[in-house]
Amino acid sequence: MNWKDQAKGALFAIFLLVILTGAYAPGSYVQSDSGSITGGQTNVAVVLNLPSSFDGANWTRAGCTNSKLISATSTNATSIKASAGVVYGIYAVNSNSTVTNFRYVKLYNKASAPTVGSDTPTNVYSLPGTGGGVIAIPPTGMAFTTGIALAITTGAPDNDTGSVAANEIVVNVCYK
Repeated sequence: MNWKDQAKGALFAIFLLVILTGAYAPGSYVQSDSGSITGGQTNVAVVLNLPSSFDGANWTRAGCTNSKLISATSTNATSIKASAGVVYGIYAVNSNSTVTNFRYVKLYNKASAPTVGSDTPTNVYSLPGTGGGVIAIPPTGMAFTTGIALAITTGAPDNDTGSVAANEIVVNVCYK
């Protein structure tokens, strides 16, 4: 499956989740100039700008900050945010020319760069050689209570310390 098919699948899954959970009721919300969507209006178009949050009465659009990492010859231990945050999206590509050369993006709930091999990642995502794409994140995002950090390794185990090559991996993380 290529990255376009993965993206279509992720968007379809979000669409289904919104419809099936009742988060979208036709004609029941209106977007104001302030960027929030309030209830009680009828016969209006709804624009879904993910990510957004719902406090029980109002929808609020939430912009996010992008962190881009182009790999160096290392595990690329990186602190993305040194305080609590939420990851809303990840796009990652492995340009290694051998399909079987998987690489692994690891996320950590940590306010500083992780000690790769010692710290335990909260999430591990595999990237096949010559592949990658949008990594599925819940529509509400993934909360990190301490901070957001990442590393990239050649092996899946939490304690792997295999370095990737320079310019081999590109990771973009959308967070707030």
